[in-house]
Amino acid sequence: MSPDDSNQGTAISKLFDDAGIEVMVPVWREDAWGTGLQDASRLSFESRGGIVDDGLGYNPEVSEFSVEASILADTVQGYVNDHGADKVGVLYVGFGEVLLFMQAASDYEVLGDVRWFGSDANTKESKLVEDSIGLGFVTDTSYTTVQVASGKNDLSQYVDSSLNESIGRIPSTYASSAYDMMWLMGLTIEREQSTDVAVLTAAIPEVAEEYVGALGSSRLNDAGDLAQTNYDVWDIRDGSWTLAGTYFSASDTIEFESAMMKDGLTGEVEVGSILPLTGRLSKHGEENWVASVLATVDFNKYLADKGATWTLSATVEDSQTSPTVALEKLQTLHAKNIKIVLGPETSSNLQNMKGYADSNGILLFSCCSTSPLLAISGDTIFRMAPDDTNQGTALSKIFTEAGIEAVVPVWREDAWGVGLIGSIRDSFAARGGTVADGLGYNPEATDFSAETSLLAEIVQEYVDEYGPDKVAVMYIGFGEGLLFMQSASGQEILHDVRWFGTDGNTRDPTFIDDPIGLEFVTDTSYTTVQVASGKNEISKRVDEALVAELGRVPSTYASSAYDAVWVVGLAIDREQSTDVAVLSQAIPEIAAEHTGALGSTRLNDFGDLAQTNYDVWDIRDGSWTLAGTYFSASDTIALEGVMPDMPDEVVPDTPDETTPPGGCLIATAAYGSELAPQVQLLREIRDNTLLSTDSGTSFMTGFNQFYYSFSPAVADLERENAVFRDAVRVAITPGLYTLNIMTLADQNSDASVIAFGLLAIAAMAGIYVAGPVLTVHAIRKRARRA
Repeated sequence: MSPDDSNQGTAISKLFDDAGIEVMVPVWREDAWGTGLQDASRLSFESRGGIVDDGLGYNPEVSEFSVEASILADTVQGYVNDHGADKVGVLYVGFGEVLLFMQAASDYEVLGDVRWFGSDANTKESKLVEDSIGLGFVTDTSYTTVQVASGKNDLSQYVDSSLNESIGRIPSTYASSAYDMMWLMGLTIEREQSTDVAVLTAAIPEVAEEYVGALGSSRLNDAGDLAQTNYDVWDIRDGSWTLAGTYFSASDTIEFESAMMKDGLTGEVEVGSILPLTGRLSKHGEENWVASVLATVDFNKYLADKGATWTLSATVEDSQTSPTVALEKLQTLHAKNIKIVLGPETSSNLQNMKGYADSNGILLFSCCSTSPLLAISGDTIFRMAPDDTNQGTALSKIFTEAGIEAVVPVWREDAWGVGLIGSIRDSFAARGGTVADGLGYNPEATDFSAETSLLAEIVQEYVDEYGPDKVAVMYIGFGEGLLFMQSASGQEILHDVRWFGTDGNTRDPTFIDDPIGLEFVTDTSYTTVQVASGKNEISKRVDEALVAELGRVPSTYASSAYDAVWVVGLAIDREQSTDVAVLSQAIPEIAAEHTGALGSTRLNDFGDLAQTNYDVWDIRDGSWTLAGTYFSASDTIALEGVMPDMPDEVVPDTPDETTPPGGCLIATAAYGSELAPQVQLLREIRDNTLLSTDSGTSFMTGFNQFYYSFSPAVADLERENAVFRDAVRVAITPGLYTLNIMTLADQNSDASVIAFGLLAIAAMAGIYVAGPVLTVHAIRKRARRA
């Protein structure tokens, strides 16, 4: 939960370089850490053209440093004679012995005439300011250190204040590292419902990718170390440790806090916003505008709290869900000298505006565009969403998990729809699936009777070949989705197959507010995906604010719109500029460190959101329900509510062996996926029928103790032996369909559950006991006659 010291060495050498130091004289404790850090600092400073003395290492067990101080003084004096005191700096790399070393160094005048620099190990070291000799020395030498940048968020403040109250001092950033480490381990155990080391080792990077803690982003690199490599710069002023600035590794620059307040922006800084407030996407546009206003209010409060002299404001223009109108609105904003524009929302609008924006040096930051056609590096377009090659991969995984073999796509013929269907084709084909030619439709259409009639014919052909449970419709549309499904509901065959959708319709309230739409999406088990939200306090705040304002839970893109305002605002504040070229360089650095409603807002090389996990949504009991999450790193889907409760306390290496692992293990292995219809049937009977009654719950408790005593071994054998798996599938299939009897039982009724349970048991006995016995008897009887 920290970066390796090749990064700290680079930050330290930049400090020397910015301070005008020409000669570095290192002093370090001779252990793995000290030697490694001074080597990294040495190499980096030499690459900048600096001179590095051989320096001196010392025994970490030494507690008296008069000899070392004397040698150091002689060395420094020689360089001061040649270069001047202002061009020489001492790098001290040590731990708690720093005060003893500096007390010894204070006996030599020349060591007090040069600058001293230190590492993360001594940052915020209280002994240096509590001791009169130490304080005098660090003040005289302008002692400056670096330490991994904290998250500078509510959580890091909570850790600092809690430890200050507990131990009487503000801790180093490593306290935040320790805090985040425990959360990461706990979240990984919770997600995997396991303490198996191999399982956790594979899962931790994925959990870290999304977790935002006291350090901010906890993303790990390929070596398993913290990927975040920015460093806070600390010095001592008026007898106290003070945050002096931050080193940003991506640009190899140091932004000093004091410099940020000089000659800065004043008054109101206006940016533009282009959103579809009318037309088919008006609901999305309305949500994103309310989220943008909320973000602006929150950001201006942040500015006021830090004493800034400027505020952010946004002028919104209505694109009317039209690419032509969107371009006209961009030209209107440009005429007002506004060159920073949040939006547009759709890929079609963005594609139509790109040429004008490029020609006129306008920065566009879209909350919601996802077309792969606009994943272009080096331009001034940024998107707080991943391109749809990722969504196509997530959807193809869901098809595979659901046992779908053939997909019939329907899409709106625009930049977004064409790009997404291309991604789905490529990804599902790579998994061995079939994607029909399908049909595109005019985005302006309002009558889809011809399209749904043609769709029914295509689907019928594939159902005849594959069967209805192996065929699915992939619908790619926006606000016209309800009209399309109302028309589709008149075709019987379109009720018989599963339907899937995209981020364009996830959590669309019109599907459940309309009786025809609700019946259709229920019949077809309609399932969609959308970029995973941060599931944090910020995303909750956005959702709650929009529910209060609009009366509905928004899509994740409201969180994208909220975060886009913050990233742009933070870039303007850091650079104290609205110059588009300057901001284009700063935005990726700001986004890499910012924690928002989406969680991590890090951008990839194309300027698009790097986070590529997707939440899976479906409709249950007339409401949109979070069904699970697709994790791109492992290409897996973790379903909500599948895993059982873990024990109240998990101690590493001593898992609770009495807790059953949950899930229908044998059936899942037999049918290859938790999303298989047969597995979902078992889960629904268990959760919705048996566990709704006391008698059913008691039965499941006893059954679990028996079932989980052997089912893991059987499931493992199924996964290892295809012949055995097929045999198990043949054996259990009749019983699974017999269990359909249980769906007729009344929920919450013990009598009904017991009655239908006995009926199911009798049917099972007929299949698995009476049937074989009678068959054997008949064979024997025939044999005797022969």
